[in-house]
Amino acid sequence: MPAWTCPGRFLFVNDGSSDGTLEVLQELARKLPKQLSVLDLERNGGKAEAVRQGMLKGVEILEQEHDSGSHCVESVAFWDADLATPLYHILDFEEVMRTRSDIHIVTGARVGLLGTAPSLALPLEITWLSGSIEQVC
Repeated sequence: MPAWTCPGRFLFVNDGSSDGTLEVLQELARKLPKQLSVLDLERNGGKAEAVRQGMLKGVEILEQEHDSGSHCVESVAFWDADLATPLYHILDFEEVMRTRSDIHIVTGARVGLLGTAPSLALPLEITWLSGSIEQVC
């Protein structure tokens, strides 16, 4: 398993939750201000909007880090909070980004076989895109 070369930062997006999630996240952010940020979306706009807003905020954080001379944060990613894909797979994604300068986007999906029962232990398929970001977006 590759070593994680930079602790990075985590941005948690609260998508209009009313179950106390925001308070828990804000307390964590107070305890770990350099590692954790919270983006609160007051109204639930659905997963796609939460991902979109989170990625926009992540890019803003990345630009701020670079403007301040810090180069620890070098990429922006999202991970579902349900942890259906375990967090240790972050290392697999980081390894691709660190070793392949031609790669700009890494995605992953749990892969199951047709006709089998869903499982939390499904293998992870990692794919990547190379080329200009402008071509992809």
